[in-house]
Amino acid sequence: MVYLSCNHKGLRKNQDRTGVSTILDNQRLIICDGIGSYEGSDAVAELMVRSFRDNGTADIREIVAGVDENKLAVLEKPGGTTIITGRIKTTDSGPQVRLEYLGNGGCVHLSGNFAADLSNGIPFRYHHVMLPHVNSERALVRHFSKGMSTEFPPPGRIDMSLNHPYGDILVFFSDGVTTLEDEGIVEDGQGRYWKIQDRTLIAILQKLHGLLSTLTSVNDMAAALTSFNEKLVNDLVASEAVDDDVSVGFIITDKVLNHYAKSFPAS
Repeated sequence: MVYLSCNHKGLRKNQDRTGVSTILDNQRLIICDGIGSYEGSDAVAELMVRSFRDNGTADIREIVAGVDENKLAVLEKPGGTTIITGRIKTTDSGPQVRLEYLGNGGCVHLSGNFAADLSNGIPFRYHHVMLPHVNSERALVRHFSKGMSTEFPPPGRIDMSLNHPYGDILVFFSDGVTTLEDEGIVEDGQGRYWKIQDRTLIAILQKLHGLLSTLTSVNDMAAALTSFNEKLVNDLVASEAVDDDVSVGFIITDKVLNHYAKSFPAS
């Protein structure tokens, strides 16, 4: 069993769009972060989300190739979007995820025991999966926009087996949360090197730990994760923790819930 959720909240230009399909054999989520320098990016992002939801197991290239040029032509203003999508495939050895993306934003991978041995309440067991498509000035070098369907840049693609003994968690997000190029490395006065960790991402992981550790029944997980995600993106914007539109998605395997049920038994 795999649980999915994805949601967004507009702040400035309201150009993020997200979607989820929970149909068996077509479980996937998608985050499209409309590019703010184009006035019509919200419409392009919405078109891409609908196209992914309506086209089963197709990958990014197939989706773009299938986008009717007439649909793009009727969009009144120029627009563009980044794309992050995760699709679940069930195999005999367990679930697999195909991550595909164009642009930035990110995806981090955690095991179910990511919050074990907390240091001052900070979960630290995660790593970035995506390598953003940006140049040395941190400007996007790959994205989707009107007129690009015939000269489509190659997307990033990563296939992962979700078979960690404590379960697997994938957290997806637009660059309104963070992106890898924001996590620099600094040297202190004693010759030591420290990697900057984004506080918004840490806050999301802390809140996720709170959800998982207080879940009273596995049967409640699907609804609880959906409600949690909706509240999460609203709270991030309301608390002024971010200064851009926010999108967050989750893929969580049932082994994570099994681990939490043993580690945090319901009273």
